[in-house]
Amino acid sequence: MSDFLSKTFVILCFVGALFVAIQITISSVKCPPPTVIYKYIPRDFNIDNNYPDRVSSNFKDMFKNPTPYIVSLGSQNLKT
Repeated sequence: MSDFLSKTFVILCFVGALFVAIQITISSVKCPPPTVIYKYIPRDFNIDNNYPDRVSSNFKDMFKNPTPYIVSLGSQNLKT
């Protein structure tokens, strides 16, 4: 019985040392966290009021031009 316990103890110590070595290897391979760069565009109340963003000019193509799906349907020869 004593021989079985000593062999089991040696095996468990070997497995434990293996797990510790694996964990040390994994923790040393991890990349450092990325650095975050914040870019700030200074604006104030006067700029916002004197030069507002024109939403209609930004999105006019979305509502005036046909969608690519409709254009592709028009170019196909559809048989019913």
